Amino acid sequence: MVISNGAGVAVPFFAMARLMGIPAVYLEVYDRVDSPTLTGKLVQPLTTRFCVQWPGQQDIYPGSVLTGPRRSVHRHGRPDGRSAADRGGPRSRVR
Repeated sequence: MVISNGAGVAVPFFAMARLMGIPAVYLEVYDRVDSPTLTGKLVQPLTTRFCVQWPGQQDIYPGSVLTGPRRSVHRHGRPDGRSAADRGGPRSRVR
């Protein structure tokens, strides 16, 4: 499965996924509410599922699925902001 949330570099990967029959999901960016992004316009015909975060984006992208705003990921890729070192994981070991 190919998943992207707005990077323009995703376009060739979505094209290859389409050619190979691999599912592809795109999540339109959070901050573009009243106009389409170039990436969104290019990949929409190539996606298995095209998701948006705001109801107004559904007017821009017919057939899109409303997911609602996605939560951003903070420090070290964890929503709670804790790192592996904070929880005694492998990064906390000194070698």
